[in-house]
Amino acid sequence: MTKRSALTRNIAAAIVTVMAIAAIAGVRLPHDYRSEQIFLCPNNHYYHAGDTIWLQGVVTCNSTPHLLPYSRYVIIELITPDTIISRIETELDSLGRFCMVMPTDIRLPNGTYLLRAYTQLMRSFSPKNFAFQPITIAENYIEKVRDTDDTIICRAFPWGGSLASGMVQHITVWLCDKSGIALPGKELALKGSDGSTIDLRTTSANGLAVFSFVPEKGSEYSLYSTSSYSAEPLAEFKTDDSKPKIQCFIRERKVSFSTSNTHALPEGYRMYGYDCKNGLTKIDAKASHGTFVLGSKPNLFTIFLTDSLNRVLSESSAIGIPELQYSVNAPLTVAVGDSIVPVIEGLSDGAIVVTRLMSGSISTVEDAASAINISSQLSSSIPMPSAYVSYINGEKFYNDVTAWLATANFSRFSLPDAIERDSLIYTHLPKLQMSISGNAYLKSGYSLANGSLVVYNTETNDVADATFNKKGDFDIALNNYYGNTRFYFQAIDMKEIAVRAVFQFPDRSYPAVLLPEHLSFIINDSTLNYESNSLELPELTVKAYTKKETNIPTNKFYSVRYKDREEIERRRYVTLREILRNLVGVKLVENKLVSTRGASTLSGSAHVSIMVDNDLFKNREGDFAMMLDMSADDIESVEYMSPWKALAYTSDAFNGLVHIRTRNTHIQSPETRGSYFTLTGLAPTLPISAPIARKAGNYTLVIDVISPQGIGTFYQDIVVSDR
Repeated sequence: MTKRSALTRNIAAAIVTVMAIAAIAGVRLPHDYRSEQIFLCPNNHYYHAGDTIWLQGVVTCNSTPHLLPYSRYVIIELITPDTIISRIETELDSLGRFCMVMPTDIRLPNGTYLLRAYTQLMRSFSPKNFAFQPITIAENYIEKVRDTDDTIICRAFPWGGSLASGMVQHITVWLCDKSGIALPGKELALKGSDGSTIDLRTTSANGLAVFSFVPEKGSEYSLYSTSSYSAEPLAEFKTDDSKPKIQCFIRERKVSFSTSNTHALPEGYRMYGYDCKNGLTKIDAKASHGTFVLGSKPNLFTIFLTDSLNRVLSESSAIGIPELQYSVNAPLTVAVGDSIVPVIEGLSDGAIVVTRLMSGSISTVEDAASAINISSQLSSSIPMPSAYVSYINGEKFYNDVTAWLATANFSRFSLPDAIERDSLIYTHLPKLQMSISGNAYLKSGYSLANGSLVVYNTETNDVADATFNKKGDFDIALNNYYGNTRFYFQAIDMKEIAVRAVFQFPDRSYPAVLLPEHLSFIINDSTLNYESNSLELPELTVKAYTKKETNIPTNKFYSVRYKDREEIERRRYVTLREILRNLVGVKLVENKLVSTRGASTLSGSAHVSIMVDNDLFKNREGDFAMMLDMSADDIESVEYMSPWKALAYTSDAFNGLVHIRTRNTHIQSPETRGSYFTLTGLAPTLPISAPIARKAGNYTLVIDVISPQGIGTFYQDIVVSDR
């Protein structure tokens, strides 16, 4: 046999072997389901009303090798369960990072609020993947508030949704108080129907505990708190062999799975798997357990057990033990005013490092490891573990997150849609700056039928226009503006006359408030009491401010002893000297102001004093000649007060008083027929900088590293001391 024929046979054999392996495994090529993830980092977790929230964050897509997102803009909102308070849209840099500021209203009542962030792609793909970060607004913030009545709220979840008899089963238990704060260190007892104790567990720092035991068929089990004197159980369980279950475990690239209650499986059942690196995989296996190898090591793997119509019967998710290729070092002590920059060894180019200095409890701080790798894929009715979730202590991370995964369901996309439509399951909305729809009508209630609308950008002087239909509806596109840009809306009727209109702006271009289930308890049972007369917050991103039209005349307005701004401009006065020369009741004599009423019989002098914005300048001192050359552009009004009026300001006013109001302290709004609006739009991206220790005390340094080598979060206690 020639070498050439042998080489041909070897190549053919290799091709047949690869095809056979692919046929056995049933692996499909990875597909890009373009859901993005947002890692949202406020500079603190509590604020006073009126404070400015400094936000930084990263938008990623962990379906791509370099984690770079598809979107170029991110939208951040401050919301309550019922209301969108404010909204800002900001641009991402080349690495998907953003940093911006969000002012808060000084009238906001105390309580718990949420920061919600999303991109247009996430919005069109699945609202379940929006990023949420709780913050507290309070006058006197209490770092941790626990209920004094020792009330325990318990949520228990059998792995796979039910308890199967005759084999090892697991139950995840989460404890919290009425405020939704996790209860660590609580001892729990699992008891059988005869009252015997089967297992004892203590909750972790995140309030989680896992019970493992072999249930008996038809038996009942109860969960009790050993520190509570109540005879009532916290939770009760029953075995149920009528539901099929599946579980999986991963080690490096190897995935092991096992099924329970296989007798309950329907004909033609199927198994699928998904992770971001390998895509959607069909698992051709009919055995109750097995093992297969993926092409790349997954961060998180989810396996699905479905019927013949691809409807999910059971699912299970697992993570591998975290291993990173770099190390993080940070100082244990710093001085007030120092910047805190961690030293990271072995980090590749293009990696993103976000460092925060947090005071007090860190139970509500989002971390990159969970936000990007796990929370963006799964959702649960209990919060993702965050207390001390760190790659420094991998065992605690693995145990708590594994317990949480058993309570979560895959939410990134619908599996039947993904199988049927493949990578076309998403619809990417095009980027628009702002499109505003609304309705305008007159005060009389009549609509501005067939009229027109003119919109001015007060910063760039750009003009946009639109027309009203027969019902007064309009739709206008605005662009080239930044956050808090002010727009002037002017309505014009069909006779082309400017009229004052009432505008209504239904907020239809953004999603309504939709909260994850596990966040509802934080809002409803806040650790702070809301004020009884809570402020009614605006629901729209467009806030309207209408200027006053009328100026109510008074006797002073018609008096010849009064010069207002309108008359100053009409007569084109240049200085205060010219105004005083035309003011009835006084005259200038050698740079001195005297009364034309004649010499006073009481003071023996005709000098008149001048008061500027309630500051008195006595004429007879002769030191205010320079004041007479004050520019008329700086003057709002000049009034000569009679002695009986002037005595209210000074005792030295027997000849009256000239009162001057400057424009800096007394500005009258010009008349207008339209309305001013402030649009919350595209905000400029601020530079991301290292945190600075502002005040002495004990803090927690949170370091998030996002790179293709791995995504990790590190926590370290740090002391800030005075210099």
